[in-house]
Amino acid sequence: DTCQCEKGWKGFDCRTPICEAVINSLIRKQLMTADEEKLRIFETDPCGMVGFYDAENFKGVEYSRGNCTLPNQCTCLCKQAYDAKLCNEFGGEYCNVPFQDQLYSYRNVLAPNELFGTRTCF
Repeated sequence: DTCQCEKGWKGFDCRTPICEAVINSLIRKQLMTADEEKLRIFETDPCGMVGFYDAENFKGVEYSRGNCTLPNQCTCLCKQAYDAKLCNEFGGEYCNVPFQDQLYSYRNVLAPNELFGTRTCF
């Protein structure tokens, strides 16, 4: 007997989600590389991009930028929560927030079903 996973899933038990991306000219520009290997890494692992970026050591454990949690849905590594009181009192690293595109009024880099981080995590 052989089994076949539903689209977007893989693994012996079909419980491993697949995240893939297709490079277009805008994404190619945003990645700021002409290195075909790095572009392939992005296409096959847009969440973690292991090999494009180095793993980050956080509390003694190596983490990638994020992981694939559902088919074509990434969850980013959350290192700390934003706290407005700490930001106002101390500033600096306490004022880090999720990425928001500052040029949103000039360009739209997201598909209609996508959004930038909205939680208080960075």
